[in-house]
Amino acid sequence: MPDPICAAMTARLALLITLGALGACGSSLDCSGHGEVQGSYAEINVGSVSFDHGLAWVEDHGGYTVLFSDDALLIDALRASSRPQDELHAVASLLGRLVAGYHFHEDGSFREHFTEGTGVSSGWSSADQGHVALGKDACLRGTVRPDSGAPARFALPMRRAGTGTLELERADRPAAAPALPSEHDQEDPLQLWQAAYRRLTDRHPVTAVQALGFSTAVAEKLVGDPRVAAALDRVVRQCPDPASARLGDYGDVVGMAHPMPGIVLGATAEARQGDGGAALGNCYVMERNGQPMAQCWPMQADCTTAALWQPGQ
Repeated sequence: MPDPICAAMTARLALLITLGALGACGSSLDCSGHGEVQGSYAEINVGSVSFDHGLAWVEDHGGYTVLFSDDALLIDALRASSRPQDELHAVASLLGRLVAGYHFHEDGSFREHFTEGTGVSSGWSSADQGHVALGKDACLRGTVRPDSGAPARFALPMRRAGTGTLELERADRPAAAPALPSEHDQEDPLQLWQAAYRRLTDRHPVTAVQALGFSTAVAEKLVGDPRVAAALDRVVRQCPDPASARLGDYGDVVGMAHPMPGIVLGATAEARQGDGGAALGNCYVMERNGQPMAQCWPMQADCTTAALWQPGQ
């Protein structure tokens, strides 16, 4: 019988050799500008995406995240964010795109894959292989060979979020400021929604996009995109009319949206304090013309045409 210790050492050596080869693969890619990425992701339950654009950042706990998309605006907006991990889901959902990425441990070893946007998932397999290395040129290089799907190769500049300067030492990053009590913490939910709605209808386009819940830097990138304009229009027309809305039983804001020809929507909303003032926290529609409907979010879909609720759903 084969020696189990010898077999384990052989397997370990093979893994190290594989990971070394994976790291070397990324060395041939160009890291200038916004870097270079190659690969794709496909999963039957969430969809597929080509790796045309990429972004990498250092996680709060010291690991790394790499993100891929076929949408240049999506990556550009997140590149401008000081907290891309916090704005990723909202940006991808707003633009209606699937994004895929990978998390790595601080030592560069593979941790898990994930998707966001039109399909949300995460996980790992014992057969997944991957490794990243941060070079002295502040470039994160690596390759992933997932258990299923195509391999990915990337060389992405690591930048201190929100500054545009190269990220070489995590110790240089300022610690997050502790949360301070806000005068708005106890603000009436209805008044907060009214304030958010005023900003959603503000004539300044950046203010209106900010009020969707985005930081100033991200809003400045998103302004002008027709998908964003359409989402903003849906939120204004299909979320509760602040002039007639009231507080619901659970402290949220409920009411009818602005009347539309032949359509009356019943919606629920909540607001929060965002970048620059009150902003949309959540809004969903549960009723159309007095009939219950499957929960619909105006931020992502037109609730005037969404499916009504059917028994058994």
